[in-house]
Amino acid sequence: MSLKGLSSTLMHPKKVVLLRGQLAGLLDRFGKPDPKDLMGLMEILGDILHRLGTQGVGAASLKMAQHLLPLFEDEQAAVRGGAISLFGDVVHSGGRKYRPELKPFAFQALVPLLLHLADPCPDVATHTKLTFLRCAILLKWEFRKELFGKLAWGHGLGAENDIFIYTVRRQRPPGHGRRMGAALLGGLWEWA
Repeated sequence: MSLKGLSSTLMHPKKVVLLRGQLAGLLDRFGKPDPKDLMGLMEILGDILHRLGTQGVGAASLKMAQHLLPLFEDEQAAVRGGAISLFGDVVHSGGRKYRPELKPFAFQALVPLLLHLADPCPDVATHTKLTFLRCAILLKWEFRKELFGKLAWGHGLGAENDIFIYTVRRQRPPGHGRRMGAALLGGLWEWA
């Protein structure tokens, strides 16, 4: 499938409609129990996201985020990394109208992303850092710049500590957040 002819969406708004139509058809493939060529499918979806640019993917971003989250735990490192990277692209290009609807998906992805910062595959860990930052931007965390510095340059466990504190503070039931955060932190210490 060639998308090169559809790359200038700003000059030709009709191309946006065509790309979104292709996107809808491709998302139906995700719904199948075992989609063929998962990496190729994610690559094409990423290319469509890139070509739509500021036009955004609209409501399809919600469906994409929903289908990508389970792939974070795939056995193949390439699939995990591709899903995490594409999830970051979806969060980034969902459009202003769909930001509130994307926030629950970003919250749901935080713990798996935090765990994938220590993924045995360095490529997956790198994709995780950028996606984690994009989720932090969507969620409007106060310490985004510091988080980026700590994730990008690897300054010790400071980022994990900040994430732990923020996660505990954001939980609704007072006791539940502390127990969940303590369990999460205990798991991080076991990995170290």
